[in-house]
Amino acid sequence: MKSIENTAELSLNHIKDDGTEEIVEEFTVEDDKVCFDADAFSVYEIIKAPEIVPVDTEVKTLAELTDDQAYHFRILRQGRTSYMTSVKVVNAGANEFAGNTDIDKAEEWFFELTGGSDTQKTGYIYRYNESDQKEYIIANDKQMTLSDPGVHGTVFRIEQNTNRSVRDSFYIYHRPSNTNYALSVRGNQNFFLENRPNGQNTNECVVITKAASYGEDPFELDGKTYGIAYVKDSVKGAGLLTQQKTVGTQSRLEAAELLLRPDVLNNDGELLIYQDNDLPEWKFEWVNENKYYVKTQIGGETRYLHMNGTDLTMSDTPVLISVEAGTGDKAGKYKFSCGGYDLTLMAGKAENGFVSSSNGGDYAWMSLASKSAFLDDDDFVVYSAEKVDLSDRDKVPDGSKVVVYTRIWNDETKKYEFYVVRYDGTLERAFESGDMIQWIGGTIVTEEWDFTEYTNSDGTPNY
Repeated sequence: MKSIENTAELSLNHIKDDGTEEIVEEFTVEDDKVCFDADAFSVYEIIKAPEIVPVDTEVKTLAELTDDQAYHFRILRQGRTSYMTSVKVVNAGANEFAGNTDIDKAEEWFFELTGGSDTQKTGYIYRYNESDQKEYIIANDKQMTLSDPGVHGTVFRIEQNTNRSVRDSFYIYHRPSNTNYALSVRGNQNFFLENRPNGQNTNECVVITKAASYGEDPFELDGKTYGIAYVKDSVKGAGLLTQQKTVGTQSRLEAAELLLRPDVLNNDGELLIYQDNDLPEWKFEWVNENKYYVKTQIGGETRYLHMNGTDLTMSDTPVLISVEAGTGDKAGKYKFSCGGYDLTLMAGKAENGFVSSSNGGDYAWMSLASKSAFLDDDDFVVYSAEKVDLSDRDKVPDGSKVVVYTRIWNDETKKYEFYVVRYDGTLERAFESGDMIQWIGGTIVTEEWDFTEYTNSDGTPNY
């Protein structure tokens, strides 16, 4: 359960009997409790301020380019913006880098400047690989590839672009044998080096942005341990295991079907499993920005989650995993990425296992699961109830056992959530499945109610 620490991040509203709200100005936070004075019992709403989402900042002049700053490269061609990744592709026998319209797939590039003037800077361009080592771009006329770790590549020239139709863009090129080869993008989004004497063509107008800075441990995961699972609006999910399997030439990690209960105490998307569940416990170690090592213990030894292209394996070597927090209908979920590939439940089915994929879509958004010392196997029983119309006496005769459920709007995910009502008036999270409502409870059923219809003296319903 996340702690309440900073009153600057909270606001407190009093919900009046007529439904209107008034702000409570005087309150404090003590020992994870919001404390305030009130004249009577009433309904209050604690609101956390929206999280600040870091955004890129465009570089407008040569003077702004510095060492040790992460940058994104993008080019607009035929109305489509492409970001340069570090994913190597081969086009007609030539090595190029793939482009992507999704900024979350963009590689973070760095300059190692070697010289410059007011009109031109020179330097190497590199990225950090999954082991936090520098890999430099090597240019061979039109081709680009990455060097071995720590080995310098090609010195590039960076100039302010002369094409005024793309403002604040740059012309990045190398010049072997007195011929300019400039960073460009193809119609298929591949980045390559085109033979261009200047930056007049818009396909060589590179917009450079400073990659967003997340700060220290932005998701408060450092040192914490969770299970990792894919689950979408269901009582069932698929948990990430450490056992490896090979399908074709692709390495995958196996998945285990499991039951998960939402943690209604914190309502931040965290799920609960019982203490003796065999789902591996993954520990997060913050490294920098939004990058973490994700590790677990296997046979008493530390092993790391490893993504290498489409292969997903366990490794003895630490590998940087980028973490992205979901918003909107993905609120409370996380995406784990490396080199433009995402941890993904293949086709959303546990039997397929988890893979590293460049197009995981919805199946790349994971939930975190905690083991609860207060729950055991008996607390994970799946119950189902058919939706019925109470006026249908054939289906709901007097004295029937019924389940009462309601829906509540979640303003963070922008959708309704369903809950069944327990005997004591508390709520249990439920999920729609066609004409059924499903939820997880204990072996003792606490959500059943006796239906009794009260009638007038003439036998007609009194409603």
